[in-house]
Amino acid sequence: MVFAEGGIAPPGRMLPFKTGAFVLAIRAARPVLPVAIRGSDRVLAPHGRLLVRPGVVTVEFEFLDPVATVG
Repeated sequence: MVFAEGGIAPPGRMLPFKTGAFVLAIRAARPVLPVAIRGSDRVLAPHGRLLVRPGVVTVEFEFLDPVATVG
């Protein structure tokens, strides 16, 4: 599992994706399988702090189509 944003975005926003996870997938000739994580912004402290607050985080198991990395 790799978090492609590489950081914690403010609530309701996304950061630009970092390239590392995709480079690994390309080098391994393996597809990327996107998975959504919802609610983590409500349990993580504001940007720059390593505190976790009580709350519910839902990992959505509605996998999207794999993104091919070969070719």
